[in-house]
Amino acid sequence: MALNWQAPPKSATKGGAKSTKWGTTAQELRDNPAKADDPDSGWALVATKITRTAAVTLANSISAGRRPEFEPVGAFESAWAEAGEKEFPVWARFVGENATATAPDDDDDWDADEK
Repeated sequence: MALNWQAPPKSATKGGAKSTKWGTTAQELRDNPAKADDPDSGWALVATKITRTAAVTLANSISAGRRPEFEPVGAFESAWAEAGEKEFPVWARFVGENATATAPDDDDDWDADEK
């Protein structure tokens, strides 16, 4: 069969692409990245969890790129907070493919409130 050279429509899904809730979320964050001159830009509320553990796990998995949708490591930042009883919102933003994740200098800073 002879090839017919043409671009697919913008609405086409690329082969191998998985359409998941987190894939959609990651793409929306990529489409609205953080701006270097505005430290508060690009943040979006991505979930509200009912336990602190679930919020921390989600935030860490986003920042660490543990899900393929949020790769490479450091391309996304995340944050969580306690908003009330059984209410733990999680925010995320896309900071760029070449961004690097930062960590506190002292490992004790990670969960200082749990001591």
